[in-house]
Amino acid sequence: MHRFIARDEIDASRLAAMRTPRCIIDFSSDSGLISSIALAREARTPLLAGTTGIAPSTTAMLRDLAAHVPVMATPNTSLGVAAVAAAARHLASVLRSARGDDGDGYHLSVVETHHTRKKDAPSGTALRLASALRDGGGVIADQDIIAHRVGEVIGTHTITFRGPFDTITLTHEAHSRDLFARGALTAAAWLSTRPPGWYTVEDMMR
Repeated sequence: MHRFIARDEIDASRLAAMRTPRCIIDFSSDSGLISSIALAREARTPLLAGTTGIAPSTTAMLRDLAAHVPVMATPNTSLGVAAVAAAARHLASVLRSARGDDGDGYHLSVVETHHTRKKDAPSGTALRLASALRDGGGVIADQDIIAHRVGEVIGTHTITFRGPFDTITLTHEAHSRDLFARGALTAAAWLSTRPPGWYTVEDMMR
């Protein structure tokens, strides 16, 4: 059985009095994540950080924590998004290798749509997908990572490879926020079995 405790209900002293949790999961804010990092360090507990829009200094704190406990920082805990990122990386690599001597290639773009209350734009997931394209050798300009904020949309991300003769698209659409909770629990269970280090969702899926 999973037990959930809101961050504002717990501090280091209470955590120390509890049975050590298997993993701390944080989907809060930059300041909230800093508190979770301190708790994870004190309790020597794995930390899954799903918070986006964090400061570079907070990322550095996460990197430092990974020397002591298992850490996974991911902008999206959906296993489907991880699969799309892997597919995008592979496609970028294949299409780059198949590029003709005449220079004709594919124009890459990532378009994401979220609800109007989402603060960061482009989303962390869109940036992650763009990074996957670049890891595969693809070239995508920052202005081709496009964000839309519409109504109550949970999250839709579309990667487009537009070539001179054809177009290839990869789309992931979240239908329920339960998707992220299920993925987070799966990742947290896996992370709790790992030695200290820095991990990604892709590591878990290998």
